[in-house]
Amino acid sequence: MAKRSVSLAAVMAAKPAADPEPAKADSGPVRHVMVRLNPAAHDVLRKLAFVQRRPQSALLVEALNDLFTKHGEPPIAG
Repeated sequence: MAKRSVSLAAVMAAKPAADPEPAKADSGPVRHVMVRLNPAAHDVLRKLAFVQRRPQSALLVEALNDLFTKHGEPPIAG
């Protein structure tokens, strides 16, 4: 499958996606988790973070909350 090329000008001109929930103030101690990604997944995560102008960690928290919801748990990652 051929890669689709997107110009930097097009990316910079695009409006950033709305944040699904407002940023929270420091809510106390946090735990760190390391995840191993294959290079393709890492590239897509970096691209999404750049295009949406959001940190990779925010995208991963969003993914965790989606996972929690899918399994009947409240979306509490943050």
